[in-house]
Amino acid sequence: MSWHKQIVSFGMLTLMLGNFTITKAQGPVEGTGIVTLTQDSNQTSQNTNQPIKQLPAPKVDLPTLRTGVDPSKVMRLSLQDAVTMALERNLGIKNEQDNIKLAQFDLEGAYGVYDPIIGGSMAFFRSTQLSANPFNSSRGSNTVNNQNFSFEANASRMFSNGASGEATLGLRRSITNSNSSGGLSPVFQPNLQLNFRQPLMKNFRINQNTRNIQALKKRLDLADLAFRQKLIDLIARVQSSYYDLGFSIKNVDIQRESVELAAVQLRNNEIQVKAGTAAPIDIVSAQAELERRKDAAISSLVPVTQAENALKLLLLDDPISDLMNYQIVPTDVIDVTTDKTDLNSAISIAMDRRPEIKQLELQGEINKVDIEFFKNQLKPQVDVTAGFGLQGLAGDAKSGPLLPTELAGGIGQSLINLFKSRTYQGGISITLPYGNTAAKANLARTEVVTRQLDNQKRQMVLSIVTDVRNALQFVESSLQRVEAARASVKAAEEQLRGEEQKFAAGLSTTFFVLQRQNELSNARGSELKAKTDYNKARADLQRVMANNLP
Repeated sequence: MSWHKQIVSFGMLTLMLGNFTITKAQGPVEGTGIVTLTQDSNQTSQNTNQPIKQLPAPKVDLPTLRTGVDPSKVMRLSLQDAVTMALERNLGIKNEQDNIKLAQFDLEGAYGVYDPIIGGSMAFFRSTQLSANPFNSSRGSNTVNNQNFSFEANASRMFSNGASGEATLGLRRSITNSNSSGGLSPVFQPNLQLNFRQPLMKNFRINQNTRNIQALKKRLDLADLAFRQKLIDLIARVQSSYYDLGFSIKNVDIQRESVELAAVQLRNNEIQVKAGTAAPIDIVSAQAELERRKDAAISSLVPVTQAENALKLLLLDDPISDLMNYQIVPTDVIDVTTDKTDLNSAISIAMDRRPEIKQLELQGEINKVDIEFFKNQLKPQVDVTAGFGLQGLAGDAKSGPLLPTELAGGIGQSLINLFKSRTYQGGISITLPYGNTAAKANLARTEVVTRQLDNQKRQMVLSIVTDVRNALQFVESSLQRVEAARASVKAAEEQLRGEEQKFAAGLSTTFFVLQRQNELSNARGSELKAKTDYNKARADLQRVMANNLP
């Protein structure tokens, strides 16, 4: 077979071989396409350039199945949908919501100290005793019989200013044969007693109860801030996992395209070896490279499964959910925006929105309540007390002169007489603790905590400023990496195109063509990684600014 001159044209590699021309049209990926044999127009006048045989680019079978994933079940998911699903189903978020409820119940329970306490009691007593006093019993009997029944109801309540009050209502019914009862049997004795105590110094307004309630109110706000922090972190983790999954899937495509390029090169080498323009060792080299790239393509499935499972861990609340078997396909394109964020504005937003700052402020407010309480505990205990009592009396005469009308009767008469016997009492009690060591130590401790919280807040501010600066730098560096990666891909495409043209002209070898293909695949992978890192960097910037929540 005779040789003619070699011709290289843009977008199409042409090698004139004897009476036929071998043409490889460029496919969507540089270096891929269709190998076509056409008859030389100088050798035959019939059917100029008519295709006589078309050789498709070799198709390489690569595994696509992944463990635990049903290929028929596909869930196409946007980033917004992924975030929404995580907020609705994530178990960590549900736990934080329960923590808020627990804090609410703790606060409600603390108010229970002000609930009125109502109680009552009843008692029955009966006795028979010998008596040597002839005047102690009636009808000359030497025994004294007593039979008593008593009932008492009481109610008490604490007040937020430290005051306390108590009311007691009682009734006693007695039957006896003793003359000591004044000739009344049975006798009814109702009574009503009211007592009140008000602290004037220690425990006035601020006491253990009010201290607990104020602290629990702040802790409820702390639980809400912890929930907000959990939301911020969760959204950032979902965004990062989403982008990782998108990168892993696209990387599989890049690896498969690299396999296709190696397969095309292998086919080209086989054609040239048959034509006698290449050595058989070129086929071996191309086969070895093809197998290496197949191994890389197969290995690229592992990160897909790992990234997908990481995302499912954030989205699902049931380990046996059927969604675990679904293949997640991200629908958002991993792309780059040119939005710029000013450093000072980002720091200002972070200071205003970061829950950690507000949490430290709330802890400082709780400590202020403790300081006020322990200062109050250093004061002497000075309490004002007051009391008021009513007591009634009525019964039946056993013997002797007739009773006054107002004393004769049963329970009703005794209740009427209740307001005819009144007692009043009032006083003040003073307690001066000697030393008061415990209160002094507690107050000193709260002052130390105040300094610690101030240091922690300043440290937190420094940490937030550092986080924002680092996150913003990562965003800017990632954007520059994207621009450099794009230029690298363009250069690698041009280098591969030129190397293929040189190879077709016999001016290059299989080694250099495969090397250029690897460089192109690496450049595309680097570009995709840079874009992914840029989007993850922006998500992290929103996290450190606490700006990914409305």
